[in-house]
Amino acid sequence: SDTASTSSTSDVAITGLSLTLTPSATSSKVLVMFDVGTAGNNANAHFFFTPYRDIGGGGYNAIGLGVGATYNYASAHYATSNNNYSAFGGNFLDSPNTTSEITYKLYFRSSSGSYTSYINRRAADDAFRGASSLTCMEVGA
Repeated sequence: SDTASTSSTSDVAITGLSLTLTPSATSSKVLVMFDVGTAGNNANAHFFFTPYRDIGGGGYNAIGLGVGATYNYASAHYATSNNNYSAFGGNFLDSPNTTSEITYKLYFRSSSGSYTSYINRRAADDAFRGASSLTCMEVGA
């Protein structure tokens, strides 16, 4: 339920949206699901969301990215105006191939340094609040 904002065009971790799990088998997959309350300060703003994972403390790496384009991300959302608050969700089936502890985090960024992307609040004011979630579920092979 914490709020966050960024005008960065590089990925920024969303505070509070992380979790740790340990798969029971290397053949297990992990279904990463997120639901985020969003708003932007410009009708042309886009949000880009990307889950990251850290296996056994080896460092965070982005997962679920598109490839070969100028902007590679897992999911995107378009902000219609600075007064609209909307929920946005996405999911990705990860194949971590490990039984080591994995920490997943959700990151976001703005499409332009001129636009600010907000999490769990409206851009125009702080009167409307929401809550976001990150859920990861082990799926046996």
